[in-house]
Amino acid sequence: MRVKCTITAIPTAIPVKTVGVMGDGRTRDYVVGVRAVTSTDGTTADFYQFDMKFLGETATRIINEMKGVNRVGVGPRRLTAV
Repeated sequence: MRVKCTITAIPTAIPVKTVGVMGDGRTRDYVVGVRAVTSTDGTTADFYQFDMKFLGETATRIINEMKGVNRVGVGPRRLTAV
């Protein structure tokens, strides 16, 4: 029996600045991408579907705890802002 398991989950700093709002002001900071893949054989991989509650909590922590980041994106090919 083959079982799919998460084999890689990584955050990636993306060299793109975006405009966001924090508190009462605008920010122009970087984007962090989050991606995870699953596999049954360690050779081929499929995009892992994150739970939205987990994504929301993780994105909030990244934005609040990493200076210079105002947006977190997730996606298999293109990043979709969370």
